[in-house]
Amino acid sequence: MEQRLQVWTITIVLGIIVCVLLASWSPWLTPSISQKLVVNKIEKLTANVLDGCGIGCTDCGAKNVTKVPFGSEVIVEYNCGGPRPIDENNPNRTTIAYVSFIGYVEANVFKH
Repeated sequence: MEQRLQVWTITIVLGIIVCVLLASWSPWLTPSISQKLVVNKIEKLTANVLDGCGIGCTDCGAKNVTKVPFGSEVIVEYNCGGPRPIDENNPNRTTIAYVSFIGYVEANVFKH
């Protein structure tokens, strides 16, 4: 009986270690999936905002993706004041959105 308990304990501990390592690596979180999740989040945030900030502008949207422990970071370029061309008076802004290993997106965009 005691030996069975030890086997179960070792199995559970190894299972937890494997799950943590997999979550840290997040192989299911590819660059294209990360970009899609970020774009979807931003589109939801800006769906009812007229002439606010958004990614519907020249050279805007999800850019580079970098894998980080337990997720990825996506560089997002956006602009405020409605879709219009880039000019020196209103350059695009850049921020980083974090995508967790479970697909949750933390996008602190549109903060002036």
